[in-house]
Order: sequence, then C-alpha cells, then structure tokens
Amino acid sequence: MSGTFDRVDPAIITSLPHFDENERLYLIEAKRKHHTIEMIKILVNTFHVPPNTAKFIALHLNTVTNVCNNCSHSIEGEKVVCKKCYSFNLNWSSLDLLKKVPGFYVSSHTATQIFPITSSSRFVRLSPGHYEIYLLGGSTTTLNGFQVCLSNIENDVPIKIQKTTRLRSLRKDTSDGVLATIPFHFEIKEFGVFRVHFRDINLLVVKRISLPLFSLFAPKVEKEQVRIKFIKKHG
Repeated sequence: MSGTFDRVDPAIITSLPHFDENERLYLIEAKRKHHTIEMIKILVNTFHVPPNTAKFIALHLNTVTNVCNNCSHSIEGEKVVCKKCYSFNLNWSSLDLLKKVPGFYVSSHTATQIFPITSSSRFVRLSPGHYEIYLLGGSTTTLNGFQVCLSNIENDVPIKIQKTTRLRSLRKDTSDGVLATIPFHFEIKEFGVFRVHFRDINLLVVKRISLPLFSLFAPKVEKEQVRIKFIKKHG
C-alpha cells in the first residue's frame, strides 16, 4: 500500500477552505494550546468552517513541521499521507508562513529584539550565540514566578532560559536611555525562528527606584509600560 488518500475522503481534502498566512499561523498556535474540541469550536465559530471539515482539520493539522502527527515519521508536502503509518497530515510550514507575513519577525540577523510583555506570542529570528533578556521600564525587578518562554517554531522544542545569578540594576539602557534590569539569559545553538510568550505576567513587579529603603514604597510600573529586549552578547 502506497502513500495515498485511501483512508481519507477525497471530497473533504478538495473542499478544504483556504486560509491565508496569518490565519494558518493562528490555527497552528491554537492547535498547540487547545484540545481538539476547542479547536473545532474555533474553526466553526471564528472561521465558519462546517463541523465535519473543522473536525478533520483539528485532527490532522500538524504542530511540528514535516513530522507525522500520528507516528512522528518524517514527511514532506502540504497535504500528505505518511508513508509509514498512512495517516493524513495537513502539514503547513510555520517558517515558510512567517517568511510571507511582512513585519512578523525581523528578517535580518539583528542583535536585539524588543516588544511589550503584555503582547501575545511573538516570533523572533535569532542567530547562534548567548543572549541577555532586559526588562525595560524600571531599575528593580521582583519576578515572583514570572517567566519568559522561548521555543523553536519548527519543532516546538523549548530553549532553556536561566535566571541571572544577581539581578543587575542599570541607570539606563545604552540604546534608548531607559532603566532596565537583566533577570534572564539563554543560548541559541542553531539559527531559527522562535516563539516567545510569557507566564504569570501579573506576578511581575517592576519599580523605578533602586534604593532598597525607598523601593518598598515606590509605585509599581504598569505592565503596559514594561518591555522585553533580547541583546546578543559579543565575545
């Protein structure tokens, strides 16, 4: 038996709705975050996909590019049946999609990436090297469990982000003159595009006064004013 659509109704495959690049990225992220039932509801309620087609997409959409969603065997193509287990895969490439969405990520090998912590998942392009994560907006930081999470979009493998041994208070950031601390650092070993998201944002406390005697009574910086900056270390 060869890799064909034998186990799948051809009518469903030919009638699959068209999704643009942004919609495909959204659905891949939704598949990673939600159970199948929730995915079906999103497809039906947000994209007005018929229930049977929505179920088919929810079951067969890949979250890891070029890897069978049933047996993890290597596959190629967008609509493909795995040659090993004969399961159908809707194999959208996250990286190829990002290349088609202007402004979705920095297209050059830049040393810095900046965005607010209140944003949803962001996608950044990083080259190999050691990076520090700056929290911009204050000179004292209490994490209280706040986390920055980073994963490669092609295989969803997380990058290990480590806490800085001692939070460093800076009088200003060298590029735009704002106060900052450096609570995290990490290493990228292979060039790629990475998804960034945050956990327990509400637990993070950032203040602008660095002296311990006064920081206890200082007002907190609003979360909307706090930004994250990735800085690649040289040498």
